[in-house]
Amino acid sequence: MRATGLRCVNCGRGYPLGLHYHCENCDFPLDVVYDPPSPSEAYETPGKQGIWRFEACMPSVEDPDQVSLGEGNTPLIAASRLGAAFGIPNLFLKNEGTNPTGSFKDRPNSVGVSVAKSLGVEAVVMSSTGNAGASLAAYGARAGMRTLVVVTEQTPPAKLTQMVMHGARIVVVRGSLSDAYWLAFHAAREWNWMDLTSTFLCPYTTEGDKTVAFELFSQLGRAPDVIVVPVSVGPLLVGTYKGFEELRSRGLVDRLPRMVAAQSEACAPIAAAFAEGRAEVRPWEGTVLTVAGGIADPLRGYEKDGTYTLRVVRQSGGCALASSDQEIVEATRRLARQEGVFSEPTGAVGVAALTHWKRQPQFSPDQTVVCLVTGHGLKQVRAFDHEVRLPPAIDPTLDALRKSLEEDPGVL
Repeated sequence: MRATGLRCVNCGRGYPLGLHYHCENCDFPLDVVYDPPSPSEAYETPGKQGIWRFEACMPSVEDPDQVSLGEGNTPLIAASRLGAAFGIPNLFLKNEGTNPTGSFKDRPNSVGVSVAKSLGVEAVVMSSTGNAGASLAAYGARAGMRTLVVVTEQTPPAKLTQMVMHGARIVVVRGSLSDAYWLAFHAAREWNWMDLTSTFLCPYTTEGDKTVAFELFSQLGRAPDVIVVPVSVGPLLVGTYKGFEELRSRGLVDRLPRMVAAQSEACAPIAAAFAEGRAEVRPWEGTVLTVAGGIADPLRGYEKDGTYTLRVVRQSGGCALASSDQEIVEATRRLARQEGVFSEPTGAVGVAALTHWKRQPQFSPDQTVVCLVTGHGLKQVRAFDHEVRLPPAIDPTLDALRKSLEEDPGVL
């Protein structure tokens, strides 16, 4: 299975492999096209670690140009307590917060930076709400590349710290993530950098996302019935679905999962289009302010990326759902207290969507459901300051401890 070129997901126009972004004809995303796999071809490379053990299913990058920090191999946790609470006994959590920089963004950035290195690119740039920029800074440092990250004023400090420590240049813009997107876009063209913004702009990065599917197949032995994905633009959802399509083409799975796009009510352009039965996604209007800032993308000027995700959601038989900030915060709390998984609010949006998924006609309680938990809680600890209410200090004696526990019997 060898990458042979790029193809527009909308009009089908073909392009050679190389530095290309959206289709010049219709402005839709490009997809990497491969030769059909031979019956005897393995999709895993023996001796390889992380996502690059699936190099046979990814853009061709020679070993010296593969930039890796050990991403992938994230745990799949049977969420029995959370599943019982939701009435979904076969509920699993794919904890992407265990990736090297604490989020799933390490998968696409490993591939994107590797391709950039193989093309001889000297600098990479992206717009980011935080996680993608922190990840790109790390992979840029690993590759010895200059890295520029364009962020908004709402970016969490912990994520900025990661970028700074890895030596990235940070530019803060006034406005929304869409404003940051366009500045990075024009900068890449002005100075011949590679733009790895984690939309569908760069066709290669989504190939890293599809390794989630390969790992889920290895962990479950089959395709799950449903995968719930926190979505801003959608490459993680689309990439995961593409991975299962490739597994089916190899005869390894006989069906594909339903894909559920989970968004915040405060910024839900894809969920709104789905709910209204529209074929196209429209840019989100108004101020965007949500605790799930990692998926707060209004898609202004690149709404066709959202339309692509919407098409894949419908093709899969899934849906797009939106949750309130209150539901997202509660999902974050339940993940931590019932399953021991500390997620940032954005990472818990998929769990928040389960309440809404149960109301959908496609729902069945016997389904195997996987929620992708996309980022670690340490990425946004200040979002939980209100949860920390320490009691007064006590003397280090059992009597003092006994009295303290009696005053707050709910502790133990």
